[in-house]
Amino acid sequence: KKATADGSVLCTHSNDGEGTTDPRLVYVAAQDYAEGSKRPVFFSPEAYPRYVGKERKIPEYFPKPGQKSMIKIGEIPQVGIGESTCSGIYGASPIGQGGKSLFSVDELSRVAMERCSSSRCAVQLMGDLAVEHGFYGAGSFEGTSESLMVTDPEEGFIFHVLPVFNLLIECYLLKLPGHQAGY
Repeated sequence: KKATADGSVLCTHSNDGEGTTDPRLVYVAAQDYAEGSKRPVFFSPEAYPRYVGKERKIPEYFPKPGQKSMIKIGEIPQVGIGESTCSGIYGASPIGQGGKSLFSVDELSRVAMERCSSSRCAVQLMGDLAVEHGFYGAGSFEGTSESLMVTDPEEGFIFHVLPVFNLLIECYLLKLPGHQAGY
């Protein structure tokens, strides 16, 4: 907060997807779920189209001519998330593609945006889900880990997640002091 002239907490993202990523910016609305209910989780191809279907109720994702709806692979206000892919030595594969990991960084971010109203809640939830259900990065050696800048109007965090041997997940968290910028 003290790193900007007006007290704003900011996060940003730059996309290095080599022209194949999905550049659409779509609002993720808060969602309410009954205690113990499950939310669909979809495989993330990290390319256009990143998701096709009607379950998210977002018209930009509705199937276009020649597109089929994606099949799910399993079952937030004032929170901003900016992502950066990171190098990682080990990788993990998603459920349905020979692996045991349920969550990509895309789905972790979406769940946090749906369910959390603070950055602190978002990083805790993403870490818990990644450890409990598995995390896979989209790339190979040079892109299996992710770093997220997670902010709300009061504070910000850097959340780093990486798969290790397709078995366990490591998560690191750095709280940004109010007068510093993280990048």
